[in-house]
Amino acid sequence: MYRVRIAIGTLLLSLIGAVLWLDLRLETDIGTLLVLGLVVLGSFDEFLCMFKVRRGFRVLGALLAMTSLFGIWGVEHARFEAWSLQATLFFGIFCLLFWSMREYTLEKATVGNHEQGDKFGIVGESALVALGWLYLVLGLSHLLLLRFMDMGERGFGRPEADGIALLLFLILVAKGADIGGYLVGKRFGRKKLIPSISPGKSVEGTLGGLFLSAFFAFCFARWVPPVTALLEPVPAVGFGVLVGLSSLIGDLTESFLKRKAGIKDSKTLIPEFGGFFDLTDSLTFAAPLVYYSLRGLST
Repeated sequence: MYRVRIAIGTLLLSLIGAVLWLDLRLETDIGTLLVLGLVVLGSFDEFLCMFKVRRGFRVLGALLAMTSLFGIWGVEHARFEAWSLQATLFFGIFCLLFWSMREYTLEKATVGNHEQGDKFGIVGESALVALGWLYLVLGLSHLLLLRFMDMGERGFGRPEADGIALLLFLILVAKGADIGGYLVGKRFGRKKLIPSISPGKSVEGTLGGLFLSAFFAFCFARWVPPVTALLEPVPAVGFGVLVGLSSLIGDLTESFLKRKAGIKDSKTLIPEFGGFFDLTDSLTFAAPLVYYSLRGLST
């Protein structure tokens, strides 16, 4: 199992690298958009399935997720005005409330006296769609925003190359906490971190993960533009630890949600890893942190 997990993890990272390489060669970002769209939709749907949200709300959630991602892409490519994102958010909330009222009307007509039915079911499902949209879709959409960052003369001189380098920086530093935590925890883990939420995580593994995150951040700040123009190697170590902690919080958040839902993995799509949600949990908080931090340092 140990070797299988490493092999599959290496394959997944290679596939991501291949997509980014094709984007760079073709001078486009369509590959990133399509892969990210698939991952976000899969994560969002798995999140809703965990809590047995009915199909109509899941379909609406998928449409809202697609609209949000394509809205960001459209703004970046000057096809839409910036206010269109706010309009998308308002329209999404309107659709969610409209669908909730529709479900309420149908349920009342079926049950008769609505007090005999599940009073909070529809409101609860609507809240889960809204939570998943804010937590997963908007959180992971920062990967796309990071991919669009152009560092100009401080980078490679090519927007595609800058965005890809920054995206790889995020993925490796955030996933370093996962990789280091797994490898060190498997070998040296003794003291449990938070057993009530994630019994598999250890203090030793967490420290190993933070060390690997800091190491990756140092390497990027030392040798890989445009990170070299934004971070000095020594401060990058502290930033890597911060990103590693945000990755850990994202992982623990998903573990908490799975505990509440009474399941071990969001899906069994990928052997030894689970589903899309299990792959993206460490990026949901790390992506906004890295994007806004690097955005601030670039001004």
